Formats: sequence, structure tokens, C-alpha cells
Amino acid sequence: MPTPSMQVLPRTPLASAGAHALKRAIVSGAYPPGTALPAEKELAQQLGVTRLTVREAVAMLEASGFATRRHGSGTYVTDFSSRATLATLMDMLGAGRPLRGEEARALMAFRRVVIGGFAEVLASNTTPQDIAALRGLLAQSHATTQLEALAELDFRFNEVLAQASGNVFYLLLMRSVRPVHLQLGAVIFRQAGRDVILATQTALVEALASGTRERFRKILGTYLQGGADVVDAWSRTGNQTRAATPVTQPRPITPNASARTRRRNAGRAGGRP
Repeated sequence: MPTPSMQVLPRTPLASAGAHALKRAIVSGAYPPGTALPAEKELAQQLGVTRLTVREAVAMLEASGFATRRHGSGTYVTDFSSRATLATLMDMLGAGRPLRGEEARALMAFRRVVIGGFAEVLASNTTPQDIAALRGLLAQSHATTQLEALAELDFRFNEVLAQASGNVFYLLLMRSVRPVHLQLGAVIFRQAGRDVILATQTALVEALASGTRERFRKILGTYLQGGADVVDAWSRTGNQTRAATPVTQPRPITPNASARTRRRNAGRAGGRP
């Protein structure tokens, strides 16, 4: 079989770091939606990299939906209210933009509708292997008090339920919101208490195992509504991480990068390579 012809992929860790720095600046409000990004030369000076690296970083911004290039005009920050997708939101949160209270409440309401809608399917499709996996996760949860570990185990618990449904889009949606699930999971465990949540999850699993569908649907409703109520109360207290992110311009992405760039530019101006 002939070897397919492929180009060698460029290694651009600085471009990736530059794109992340620009995303952080955008979500902090340094570059509001609809405004033009600075010229390549200015961004290169701010980040301490070459203009080629900036060009690659800006291309990554475009590919991820953070910016749009307008021919002959420049590159502009996306208006997220009209063009954002779920992937964009996850990317923004990963860049440091806090989860907003209304977003947390909306996600929990959506979660209640989606998972609740699969109650009958879960009651029918869950296998003994799924039950064993759920019980194993509960045993691990009982063995820890760390919020981050509990949130991770809770995510995996819900992931097993999504897999048991047999619906690939339910599973993909579940995985796509993992960062938010982990954040809100930690909130729920802290606010409601580990023992209360684990008792509800245990009752949920045992109802599945015994085949008592009506009891399973009732407990599932309690589980989903309880989480939504906790997040709703938390999101309205002002204590959640929705404080404004400090507005910051992009910083150099490598130590002493700006100094090296200035020396390199000075050398070029003096005729040195």
C-alpha cells in the first residue's frame, strides 16, 4: 500500500500559548465584542513573540470562534451573544471567564429536562454491569471527603447513566459540559453535604437494580431537582465565582520574552543578524 503524502505539521507551542493569552484578554474585557484586535506588530511586542507566531495565534482564535477576520479591515472579537456555541462557552470558561449565575441555573434546568426525559430508557436499558459500575463509584465517593474528587466521581456516575441510555448524543452532551459539571458538582457537595447526595444516589442505583421503575423515576426527579435548587440558591448569593475578571492586556508568554524581542529588533536595526 503506498504511503499517503502528508505535510509535516508545524510545532507551534508559542502560537497556542499566544492564542490562550489573547482569549484570556478577551474574556477579561480588554477587547470587548465587536472591537478590533491590535495590529500584529503591537501584539507581537505585547506577547514577546514574532509576528508569524501572532499570525498563527490569531488564526487559532478564528478557528475557535473568538475572532473574525474582515478582509482589508482587521480581525474583530466575536459577538458571542449571536454566534457562540456550547464549545465556545467551554473555551471561554477554560480561558478564565467565570461561570455566570444565569448560566449555572440554565444548565441545571436543561440537565433536569434531558436526564429526566431518559428516565424510562434508563429503567429499561441499565445492565448489571452498569449497576456494578455505579456501585463502584459510590464506594469510591464514600471513601473521600475531597470536593474535587467527589465532583469527579459524580461526573463519572452521570457518565455511566448516559452510557446506559444508549443515546450517543446524551453521552456527548454530558462529556462536552464536563468542566461546568465539575464546578457545579463541587458546589452541590459543599452546600448540600456529601452524605445527603450519596444517600440519594444509592437509592437511585438500588431502584434501578430492583427494577422498580416508578420508584426510580421519583428518586431521579428528587436527585435532579435537589441539585438544581442548590445551584439556584448558590447562584443568587453573590458568593459564586462570577466576580468580574480583572481586565488585562496580553502579557509576554515566555520569561523575558519582551526583552529578547527588543534586543533582536535592536540588532536588526543595527545590521546584526
